[in-house]
Amino acid sequence: MAGGGTLSITSDGNEVCVRMPHMDVKPLTPLEHLLDRMSSLLTAEMARELVNFRYDTETQAKIAELADKANQGSLTAQEREQYAQYIEVGDLIGILIARARKLLREQAA
Repeated sequence: MAGGGTLSITSDGNEVCVRMPHMDVKPLTPLEHLLDRMSSLLTAEMARELVNFRYDTETQAKIAELADKANQGSLTAQEREQYAQYIEVGDLIGILIARARKLLREQAA
């Protein structure tokens, strides 16, 4: 490493951290660490499939219905939990799609 610094990776059981002298580095959460590992397994074909992923019509309609009810403040407790799960899954899918796009860009370069 330039400047004589060292790179060390440590794990405290909750997060994986990359520490470099004189730099603020955000620690990887367990989820980010897992997604990094999963992303490294993607082939170009798998990455293309992921980039083209879309929810089916029924799921899209359900998410839209829950979003409308959430905006109106009329979700039941069960609907709130279901909507939160859709959001979490959507976030994960979005991260994987972004990493798939990055892989495809790198392979094209």
